[in-house]
Amino acid sequence: MITRRQLNAGLLGAAIAPAVPALSFAQDKPFEGITLRFGTYGGYWQQQLHELVGTQLEKMGAKMEYVTGTPRDNLAKLIASRGQEPPIDLMELTDSIRTDLQKSGFLVPLNYDNIPNAKPLTATQRETDLVSNWITDECVVYNTEKFKEAGLPPPDKFEDLFNPKLAGHVSFPEMSYGGVINALIGLTNELSGGDESNIDAGLEAVKKLNPATFYKTSADLSTQFKSGDIWVAIWHAGWAVRLRKAGLPIGTTHPKVKGKTGMVALGWLGAIKGGRSQKAAETFMNLYLSTPVQETLCRANGIVPVNPEAAMKLQDDPLLKEMMLLTPEQVANAYYADWSKVSMAQWGQKWNRVVLR
Repeated sequence: MITRRQLNAGLLGAAIAPAVPALSFAQDKPFEGITLRFGTYGGYWQQQLHELVGTQLEKMGAKMEYVTGTPRDNLAKLIASRGQEPPIDLMELTDSIRTDLQKSGFLVPLNYDNIPNAKPLTATQRETDLVSNWITDECVVYNTEKFKEAGLPPPDKFEDLFNPKLAGHVSFPEMSYGGVINALIGLTNELSGGDESNIDAGLEAVKKLNPATFYKTSADLSTQFKSGDIWVAIWHAGWAVRLRKAGLPIGTTHPKVKGKTGMVALGWLGAIKGGRSQKAAETFMNLYLSTPVQETLCRANGIVPVNPEAAMKLQDDPLLKEMMLLTPEQVANAYYADWSKVSMAQWGQKWNRVVLR
């Protein structure tokens, strides 16, 4: 059995092992005396980003600090600091809190002159106050050996999670987890033809499914897959890739949603109003979007680069091609949630009334 320490070590080693070409920057130290506080996920993810990006800022004179937690956790920290210096200078976030963060007034408009690596991105990946940094494939992740032992075919529909043979071995995201949005949309559309405008069918389905666990973090779910307690979940393909690299028998399928194959979600970077150095934050973003960083980070973690050159370089990876929607055509033909129809507050109230009652 793979221990948590072995799993984390394997994932971190895989993430930073590829050589990253030296990135060019001014030879002086324009950020001398500046401490840049980056809100990001913890653990090996934060370590990777420090190795790939943070060290480059340090060579330019900055000191790096990391405020770790989920994007929603870090948004809560910003809200708690109103009227004071914010505890974060820039942060990465997911689609699920993008609207909340933009409406909150915490973000500043970006100076794209300081982020030239964002030029090749699509118009939908470059907003006034946010720039996209990666794409995740939201899909069904399952233990191939457990399914084979139970005589089950690969789950090609969300409805397959309701098979009685899977009772006690299914996990579903908590309402606080960003991926719950796509999970509910997928279930709703498959079972009733509904979408973001009315997720009632999806909520009722979760109640009926009666998952063995509701996962709050991907780290929690990876541990449950590792122990063999959980066999299947609606998750994102990146974690499936990481677990496969760590030796677990993991597969993925991408059910159709509204005629599209699979679902995708965007990650974002934003600079915080009142932060210590917007230019340092934008320099961090620019390095994050560079071809070598995007290729190394995304190859190791099973996510799709927004940098088109890096995305092309990943086409030679057989594991990623097997488990992910990876090509530009696949990504373009996937389902993108309409966030204008999503109200996390209303969805949370319905979740409490239907799923938790």
